Amino acid sequence: MAPKPSLRIKQKGSRVITALSLSILIAGGSFAYASTRVAARAAIYETWGGSLMIVGLSLAGVGLTLFR
Repeated sequence: MAPKPSLRIKQKGSRVITALSLSILIAGGSFAYASTRVAARAAIYETWGGSLMIVGLSLAGVGLTLFR
């Protein structure tokens, strides 16, 4: 028996949100790493890296509710 269409849509949506969350977390980590390498722009990189990590973790939380 095939799953209901609404369930398939939720599963695809959660996969997209998970992939987006992971890519944003990687970008945030990259900015955080770059802040240790370039002293002139460390404050800007730390701000962007922290902001992206918060957004990525928020999206991960949204994705977890969709997995239920």
